[in-house]
Amino acid sequence: MPQTLTIGDLKAHITYWENRGQIDEDTEVIIGKIGTSGMIDGAEVQKKVTDTDIQVMGSETIHPDTIGFTLVHQ
Repeated sequence: MPQTLTIGDLKAHITYWENRGQIDEDTEVIIGKIGTSGMIDGAEVQKKVTDTDIQVMGSETIHPDTIGFTLVHQ
């Protein structure tokens, strides 16, 4: 895995799980506390994502542009 996540990496992860039939367009998005596992530590380390703000930040020196995700959670 590269040091920073790219859109291509994110798409590849999603495609992998879609192809296995384990997620689809209606799959709920959650976030977890770093260093924890929802399967081991349980639901208390997970937060449901309720909204997102996505911003593309243009750059005159860095191409391609960067994208920022703000994940709003409960």
